[in-house]
Amino acid sequence: MAGGQLKEVVERAHRESNISFDSTYSAPYPQTALLVLASVSLMLGLSVYVFGREVDSTRFLPAVLHLGIPWLEQFRTFTANLPSLFHVYAFILYSAAIVHPGRRHLVLICIAWFSLELVFELLQLFLFNPGPLSAVLGVGVYDPMDIFALILGTVAAYLSVSIIARRRS
Repeated sequence: MAGGQLKEVVERAHRESNISFDSTYSAPYPQTALLVLASVSLMLGLSVYVFGREVDSTRFLPAVLHLGIPWLEQFRTFTANLPSLFHVYAFILYSAAIVHPGRRHLVLICIAWFSLELVFELLQLFLFNPGPLSAVLGVGVYDPMDIFALILGTVAAYLSVSIIARRRS
């Protein structure tokens, strides 16, 4: 799709949308609120790895940044799935801040991010031997509660975008 066509599709979706992201409002714009919430969400997810995980639990975080605090390990049961929730939540909010979706398009964004996250979670289930995807998947382990966290994160993101858009319109 050429740049002009993409712009036309986005503008048409914006005109047809039930949720209005009008950039004529004074700061903070809905986009700013969405970007801040998304960034905070990613930082919270990263903090689970920094403070509550073992050094060899991730490939993307250098060992020097792991501050595994022993007493936090007892909360691992409650925090283990938070990165899944925060990740899908953040990327739906980032997408909404960029695309300015209407309700129908917001649902599509939510479905797309949920599906992508679900595929990676299911790959952890079906990849028993390290292969070419192990570099992408890291050392993750399938956990059905991650799927539940993805559902919660997706619903929370939909509600967050809807509420922020409604309050600003």
